[in-house]
Amino acid sequence: MAKNNEEAREKTREDMRKLQLGILHSEPVRNLYLAAAGRNTSNYGTAGKATENNYIRSLSEPDQYISRLTTMPFLQSALKARENGENIYEFGGGVTSLQLLKNAKEFYQSAITKVKVKDILKMIGIENVHEGNISKEQRNMYMEDFAQANQEMYQTLAGTYLSYVEKIGIGEAIVESGQGIPKNLEAILKEDPKKKL
Repeated sequence: MAKNNEEAREKTREDMRKLQLGILHSEPVRNLYLAAAGRNTSNYGTAGKATENNYIRSLSEPDQYISRLTTMPFLQSALKARENGENIYEFGGGVTSLQLLKNAKEFYQSAITKVKVKDILKMIGIENVHEGNISKEQRNMYMEDFAQANQEMYQTLAGTYLSYVEKIGIGEAIVESGQGIPKNLEAILKEDPKKKL
């Protein structure tokens, strides 16, 4: 009986791990996360504005995770309205862009805890790890368990992963934005100035 419970628990954790890996690999979720991160002007200044295209792309090409993320606030509002005896169609629930970005950031960050240490290392591209830093046994742990076993290394690993995603993603957004500048100028220069009048 106990063995069956342990097997069921492990299967549930593994299913959750696969789901969370899907979230971490989802381009639309990553784009919303980057748009949220890009708004942090103390980290990225006005250059973070380049992530606006990530936001638009995410909403233009949603996947199952973005669909869930965008509909959940409406569902929660409708349930709360019904619970309070209010009309579910008239009760608030509108999601602002800032609320969506906040939810996406939390959604993305929380996915980290349900994957394994080796998943995070792989996504960052780290192959060689000294046993004294993270043992083979620890590499096979779920991040939430690793946090209990080695809080300092957990924080370093989670923080490094998020920083890596942000820096690479925001850098790519800035490059994309920069590449659009000559195209915009070319479009202006191609126009006949007499037709503008």
